[in-house]
Amino acid sequence: MLSETLITALKGYAIGPKIRRLRLRKKLGLVQLSEHTGLSPAMLSKIERGHLFPTLPTLLRIALVFGVGLDHFFREDSDRPVHAVVRKADRIRLPEKAGRTSPAYCFESLDYPVSDRKLNGYYVEFVKEDEQ
Repeated sequence: MLSETLITALKGYAIGPKIRRLRLRKKLGLVQLSEHTGLSPAMLSKIERGHLFPTLPTLLRIALVFGVGLDHFFREDSDRPVHAVVRKADRIRLPEKAGRTSPAYCFESLDYPVSDRKLNGYYVEFVKEDEQ
């Protein structure tokens, strides 16, 4: 069993309500979320209502369904950007596949600080092939 101190601290993160908001935003029922995660609807309901705190592997299963990282559940909602534009000087340029000596294209994320994106923005530059 968890001590009162741990219960109070875990309730401060509001993990259950965050899961519920994600589920409702995607218009999923508990049974549908259950099918995607392999967790029972009863367990998901208890987690959402704050009667049960999920383990990290359980929380990761839920996070993967919604396309968010574990950090989504442990940070304050107020400091999370809703939209962002990353200037050219601040972007990180990545090849199509890591380790390739001559990639077909390179890309840069235009909005990487945003975690709950509905659309991902990228700048892609295709590399000209040498004529040989």
